[in-house]
Amino acid sequence: FCVPNSKEPLAFSIRVRSGIWTQDWVQIARILGEGACTERWAQNRDPEAHSLDHSIDSSQAGCMAQGGLLGSMSSMYMEWLERHPLLTKSLTASSISLLSNLVSQTTTGHSQQQAAGKQTPRKGGRAKYNRRELLKYLLFGLLWVGPSSHFWQNALEKLIPRRPRETRGAWALRKMLCDQLCFGPVGNVVFISFIGYAIQGLGVGGTVRKVREEYVATQMSGWLVWPLASVCNQYYVPIELRVGFLNVVAFFWSMYMMSSKGKKKAE
Repeated sequence: FCVPNSKEPLAFSIRVRSGIWTQDWVQIARILGEGACTERWAQNRDPEAHSLDHSIDSSQAGCMAQGGLLGSMSSMYMEWLERHPLLTKSLTASSISLLSNLVSQTTTGHSQQQAAGKQTPRKGGRAKYNRRELLKYLLFGLLWVGPSSHFWQNALEKLIPRRPRETRGAWALRKMLCDQLCFGPVGNVVFISFIGYAIQGLGVGGTVRKVREEYVATQMSGWLVWPLASVCNQYYVPIELRVGFLNVVAFFWSMYMMSSKGKKKAE
């Protein structure tokens, strides 16, 4: 699992599982960063997997390794993820949460507080971002999304262990069902409550009414997307990267929800 000097031919392993060939996630990340794979990542590999050694020409490896800043950042991120998993996942979630609200304010031209009538829009001049709303989204990702997803994904591995002779696909389906029936509904309630109380300033009573009015529709819409995302996450993505994968899906999902609500208001 060690990547030699870039001047030498690089060796990497290909895992063969149930007739499906998938490149090792760890090796891809380490090749980009020209680093060495750690024992912890190596131990997380499927012990039943068969490995085949292949080599890449040094010129081809150079193209892969010469990622420059991107390669260094990916290597640094993987190292931080290994040393400080909770902090790294929380910071990643907060960054994506902040970015989603930033894009929302940019595309709609106003904040969610203005849309709810809780803030008077500025007249004339250049449009400005609602910094308080951006900060609230950042803290929401930092204090809730990242930590809750981190602990839940780890707990899911222990709550639903892989059965003897069970295929990886069947195992992923069982974990998806538990995820969507247990954690998914709780996450939707927390998110709707966050929007109502912290963003729109509805107070406790108004937030409770908002949850009652919007929960069922939000949950049903989410089940059109999140079960597939959860299965792909459990089947293909290593556990260390699953929270980040879900954060990316949540970003695009929030963009879709924002677009659909905008169309309804226009009608």
